[in-house]
Amino acid sequence: MKKIPLFILSLFLLVSIIVTGLMFGQKKISAKTNLASISAVNTSTVFQTENTQVQQNTIESIPTATTTIATTTNNETLKTASILNFGDLMLDRNVKKQLNKFGSDYPFKLLAANNFFDGYDVVAANLEGPFANKRRPTSKSIAFQFDPSLITTLKKYNFGLFTLANNHSLDMGSAGFEESKANLKKAGIDFYGQQYKINDNNLLIKQIGNFKFGLIGLDDTINKVKVSEVKNLIDKAKDQGAEIIMTNIHWGDEYKEISNPRQRQLAHALIDSGVDLIIGHHPHVVEEMEIYNNHPIFYSLGNFVFDQYFSVATQQELGVGLFFEEKDNQKTVSISIFPLESNLSQIKQMEKNKETKIFDAWAKKSRLGENKFNNFTVKINF
Repeated sequence: MKKIPLFILSLFLLVSIIVTGLMFGQKKISAKTNLASISAVNTSTVFQTENTQVQQNTIESIPTATTTIATTTNNETLKTASILNFGDLMLDRNVKKQLNKFGSDYPFKLLAANNFFDGYDVVAANLEGPFANKRRPTSKSIAFQFDPSLITTLKKYNFGLFTLANNHSLDMGSAGFEESKANLKKAGIDFYGQQYKINDNNLLIKQIGNFKFGLIGLDDTINKVKVSEVKNLIDKAKDQGAEIIMTNIHWGDEYKEISNPRQRQLAHALIDSGVDLIIGHHPHVVEEMEIYNNHPIFYSLGNFVFDQYFSVATQQELGVGLFFEEKDNQKTVSISIFPLESNLSQIKQMEKNKETKIFDAWAKKSRLGENKFNNFTVKINF
C-alpha cells in the first residue's frame, strides 16, 4: 500500500476543519432562528397551561414579556401586552408581625419559587394603605402604615403598578399620602387614584407592552362614583392616545361573595361609557365575574396579602393574568384565572383538585354569556 504524501494529509485535515466550522456555524444560526420564531408565537398559549403559573412554557427560559415587541406575520402587525392582577395588598398589623419574624419575602416566596410573578409586562394590585414615612396619630379605629423599605421587596417580584383609590390611602393623613406617592415614584412604581375625589389624579396614561393604557382608579365606598366624572377621564385618556381603558374600583359589601345591585349598575354604566375592563376589590372575598357586552368585569379578586385569618373565604383569592392582543384592528384579551390561598399571610397556589373545585364553583356563579373557559382561560374579542 502506497503512503499518502504528507501535504495531501494536511490538505485533507484543513478541508475537514473548514467544513466542520461551517456546519457548526449553521447550527448556531438555526438555533437563533428557532428562538426568534418561538418569541414571535402567539403567547395566548402561555395562558392555556392548566394548574400552572404563566412562566411554564415549553422553553421556560424565554419570558413571555419578550413577546411585547410588535411582530409582523403575513404582513400583519401583532401587538401584545400582559398584566398580572391581584386584589388587596396590606403590609401592616399582623402581616407586619409575620414580616418581622420571617423576613420581607415571606408572603411571596412560595409563589416566587414557581416563577409565578415572571413573564408579565407589569404586576399590579390595590395598595390598601400608604407607604408613609412614619405613623401618625389618627382617630380611625383601623389605620394602616407600611414601611417604605418594603417597596424594594415588591419591586423584586415585578410589582410596578398600584391603584391608590381605596378607603385606607389617607390613613396617615394627606401628608402620609403624599409621602407614599413620593416613595413609590422614587422606586419607579406607577400609581393612580385617590380616596375621595375624581379628577386627573385618578387617571394614569401608561405604555404597557405595545399598547397605551388609560388606567382609572375609583373608590365607591365613601363618596359614590359619578359616571359623568369618569366619562370625562375616559375622554381625556382617549384624547391622549389610550387604546385600552381599564378601571380598578374599590366597591361593594365586605365579606359578600356576590356583587350587589349598585356594583352591577355602576359596572354596566362604566362600560357603556367606554371602559374596556374592570377589576374590583374591597369585599375581602372573591366575587363573581361577568362578561358584559364582551367586556370583562371582576367584581372582587379578594384579599391578596392580608391578615384576616378568621375565615376560609378571606384567605382565598384570585390572581388574574391578562394577555392583550391586537391583529387586523381586532383587540382580544385572554384571561387566565389563578385560584390562590393563604395561610398566615403567605400565599400559594392551590392543590389541583381543590383548585378545580374552587374554580368550577366560581365560574358557575359568574355570568359569562356564551363564553366558555378552557383550562381556566377564556379569550374575548372587544
